[in-house]
Amino acid sequence: DTAAIASGTVTLDVAPTIQGLSLSGGTITGNNDLSITGLTSWTGGSSVMEGTGTMRADGGLQMDGSFMDIQESRTLVNGAGQTANWTAGTLRLLVAGSTLQNEATALFNITGDGRTLQGNGLFDNQGNLVVNLSDSTQEVDVDAGLDNDGSLDVQTGVLRLGSGGTHTGVFTGGANSVLEFSGGTHTLEAGSSVTATNVRFSAQDAGAGNTFIDGTYNATNTEIEGNTAHFNAAAQTGTLTQSGGTLDGTGTLTVTGLTSWTGGSSVMEGTGTTRADGGLQMDGSFMDIQESRTLVNGAGQTANWTAGGYRLLNLGSTMQNEATAHFNVTGDGRTLTGSGTFENIGNMTVN
Repeated sequence: DTAAIASGTVTLDVAPTIQGLSLSGGTITGNNDLSITGLTSWTGGSSVMEGTGTMRADGGLQMDGSFMDIQESRTLVNGAGQTANWTAGTLRLLVAGSTLQNEATALFNITGDGRTLQGNGLFDNQGNLVVNLSDSTQEVDVDAGLDNDGSLDVQTGVLRLGSGGTHTGVFTGGANSVLEFSGGTHTLEAGSSVTATNVRFSAQDAGAGNTFIDGTYNATNTEIEGNTAHFNAAAQTGTLTQSGGTLDGTGTLTVTGLTSWTGGSSVMEGTGTTRADGGLQMDGSFMDIQESRTLVNGAGQTANWTAGGYRLLNLGSTMQNEATAHFNVTGDGRTLTGSGTFENIGNMTVN
């Protein structure tokens, strides 16, 4: 049998199995499970899944309703080996306990134009999550928690993760995409990996946020705007642009291309090292090295400090210009202050 619900409330007093479900309005509630062996179509206007049970979409899932709400401790599962397509509409995991789970070997596609996933619930990705929006300017703003223990691939558009999560899985992204950690606390555990083209750490959602990177990190371009990015293992990026926020951690971040320290106030801190091995441009308003962080202008590279205040604030805060490196101070007058050390082993020119 199949079921079509367009209005009213359906209460699950038993745990049925049906061949298909069309939900275009109304509410499914109750304390029992519902298994759908064929297509689950969540479409039309506003509709709700609530209660304490689990709804299993074991024959595919189509999502394009105006407002699709999961409430209370209801869980919606995209079953193993199945494909879910979220093509339009707003998805809301409204309270803690409201869960959308993408099982191992399942595929969850987000396509079309930008939209939001809201609430205090959790998107639990154990399978494959793919973001492929209509163009690179479109954004999916995830304001609910998201745990990635599978694979997350941003192919086109911006995926903004604004409410934190714990991750053991893989993050990838193409040339027309941005993977953005924009709020909350994200912990990328030792087994996780980030190999995306464009990664951004911002404060767009839920305050400044903290992103702890304990796994593999190898990005083409990294941008820090307003988040705190904690690199606690050896990491690499092709370019680094820091215009705000904080670069922290215990590991070494190696930048093989240009490091650009620009914009407003920003901080490098922690006990680790930032290696500028592809050139260094410094013109931020206040550029602070704190704690025992070391910034290295790599051998054979050129650093240009053209504007802004530079502060080595603590004993142990170090700027090192390696042998055969060039450090140029040009433009108008300014100050280098603090209790730290500028260690010049290479060539320093004031002009």
